[in-house]
Amino acid sequence: MNCDGCGAPLPPGANACPACGRPAVLAPPPPGSPRASGSVRKAAADTVEATKAVVSEAKRTGKAALGEAKLAVRDVSDLTRKAVHEVGKELENLGKDLQKGKKGQ
Repeated sequence: MNCDGCGAPLPPGANACPACGRPAVLAPPPPGSPRASGSVRKAAADTVEATKAVVSEAKRTGKAALGEAKLAVRDVSDLTRKAVHEVGKELENLGKDLQKGKKGQ
């Protein structure tokens, strides 16, 4: 996979482009693959709506709020990326535990 911004190759599992720093955009899951629970999708949708509200407010109030809006969007992106990474690690550890027979007996 390559960066949408500069076209540089992205290493597997990269959260951002090592060349330009642009957040990596994940490919959509294949049709028929498992989906996140409703509460996870709702939280993601709420995050998107909150980010859109910040951008909308910046448009309404003018250039002075643009910097603040960019910071807010970056913060949301960083927090989301960190949360996804942490959940991924937890799931990876759970998978290892299940393989060892430690859980779900």
